[in-house]
Amino acid sequence: MNNPPSYTRYKFIIATLLLIYVIVVTRPWDLYFLTDDFVHIPLSTQTIWVHFSFFRPVANMVTAAEVWLYGNHPLGFHITSLLLHIADTFLVVALTRALLKKYSTPDKYQQAPFLIGCLFFIYPFHSEPLLWVIGRISMIATFFYLLSLLFFITAKGWRQYALSVLFFIPALFTYEISWTLPLVITILAIANRYQYKKSWPAAIGSVVPYWLVFGLFVTIRSLLLRRVFTDYDVEGHSMNPVALLGNLFRLFARTIAPPAQSTALFMIGFAIAAGLLTILIVYCIKKKAVTILHILTACFLCITYLPVVTFGTDTHGTEGERYLYLPSVFLLILLALLLYELSARLRTGIIAVVFIVFAGMLALLAHNYQHASRIAKSIINNVNPPSPIKNIIALNLPANYKGAMIYRMGYPQAVRWMRPDIRFDSAIVVTAARTFVMIPDTLRTGTQPSATGLSFQSTGTDSLLIDYNNNKIPYSPKTDLLIYYPPGQSGVLIYPHP
Repeated sequence: MNNPPSYTRYKFIIATLLLIYVIVVTRPWDLYFLTDDFVHIPLSTQTIWVHFSFFRPVANMVTAAEVWLYGNHPLGFHITSLLLHIADTFLVVALTRALLKKYSTPDKYQQAPFLIGCLFFIYPFHSEPLLWVIGRISMIATFFYLLSLLFFITAKGWRQYALSVLFFIPALFTYEISWTLPLVITILAIANRYQYKKSWPAAIGSVVPYWLVFGLFVTIRSLLLRRVFTDYDVEGHSMNPVALLGNLFRLFARTIAPPAQSTALFMIGFAIAAGLLTILIVYCIKKKAVTILHILTACFLCITYLPVVTFGTDTHGTEGERYLYLPSVFLLILLALLLYELSARLRTGIIAVVFIVFAGMLALLAHNYQHASRIAKSIINNVNPPSPIKNIIALNLPANYKGAMIYRMGYPQAVRWMRPDIRFDSAIVVTAARTFVMIPDTLRTGTQPSATGLSFQSTGTDSLLIDYNNNKIPYSPKTDLLIYYPPGQSGVLIYPHP
C-alpha cells in the first residue's frame, strides 16, 4: 500500500526536526579529537594498515581520506560521523521493510520502518560511536553489514546475491562485529528453508560463500597478525563462563538502560526497563502474537553481542557504547514489533514517552563528550612554550569524563599532530582515574614548580625528582614542561625557565 502525499510530507517534517535536534544537541562544531584519535588517525595517513594489534584497513582508509579532505580540523571528521549515522539509519529502515515483507505482514506494520529509523537515529546509547571519531568504526562496519544482509534478504537473482557477498568483505576488514554475519545469514537460510519450502542443498548453498569468505579473511588476518585473536581481544579478559555471562548481561543491560555512577542506581534503571519489556513480551505471548520475525530479531540481538562478549561494557559511563551500535538495530526492530500488538492509542502514548526519554538522554550524554572535547582542546591549545623543550611531564592528566575519553592515551601524539610548532624529545604521561566531576577547562600558568603543589626532591643544580604516587619522576625546571592537574582543580602549567 502506497502512503498518501500528506503522510510522506509528515514523515519528511519529522525526519527534518529529528535531524535538527540531533545536530543541536550533539554540536559537532564543539567536538574535538579524543585519546586514540591522536594515535590512529596520523598512522592511517602513513598507509600503516596494521595498528598495533588492530587489522581494520577499511576504517583506516576512511580516516586517511578525511585527513586529506579536512587536515586536522575535527569538525570535518564529526560531520562524516553524522553522515555515516544518517546512512545507517536509512539502511535500518530498508532492512526493516525487507524483513517485514519476507517474514511478516507489511500492511500491519506499514509505519513501523519509519518509526524504527527515527528511534535508531536518536537512540541515546550511540553517543560513543557518534561523538568519538575512532569510536565510529562500528558505524562503518554496520553500514556494510546491513548492506550485505539487505541484499541477501531481497535477492531475486545472482546479482543481488553477489552484491551481498561483496559487501560482506569490507565489513570484515572494518571491525570484528562483522564476524557474526555468516551465522545470521545461516539462521535466515534455515528460516527460508521452512518458510518457503526450499531444499536443503539450496539453503546450504546460499550460506557457503559467506563462510568461505570468512575463512579466507581469518587466514589473511592470522598471517598478518600471526594469530586470530590478538592481545587486545583476550589479554586481561577472563574467559571464565561466569565472567562471559556477566559481560553478556552488561551488554544487554546497557542496550536498554542508561549508565549511572552508582551501581544501585543503574540496576534500578535496568530493572524498570527490563520489567516493562518483559510485560510487553508476556502480553504478546499470551495474545499468541509472536511470529518468526520476533524470534529472528531476538536471536540476532543475542548473536551480535558475541564478538565483544570478552569485553562487556561500562555500566557507569559511555565507554563501550560502540559495541551496542549493531545490536541496537535488532533491539529496536523487536521493540517496535512488540509495540504494534498494543492498541493504537496505547502504542502512540508509549512511543511518545520513548522518544522523549531517548531525546533527553542523548542530550545528557552528548554533553559529556562536549565537555571532554573542551578539556582535550584546552590542553593542546593553551600550551605555548617560549622555546624548544626537552621533555613534557604531564601528571594526573584527565583521562575521561563519565566514560567520554580525553587523554587515556595519545597525548604526546596529540601535541606532535596538532601542534607541530612545539618541539620536544619525549613525554612522561600519568593519567588520572575516571572522574564524574566537571574538570575545569583552563590551564593556569605558574612561575615556580612549587605552584603545582607537588613534592620535589633536589638531586643537583638543575635536576629535581617529583614524588608522585610513590614514583620518582626526573624533572628539570630549565628544560622540561610540567603540566599537573590537582584533583578537582584547574591544571597548572610550568614552562621551562632557562
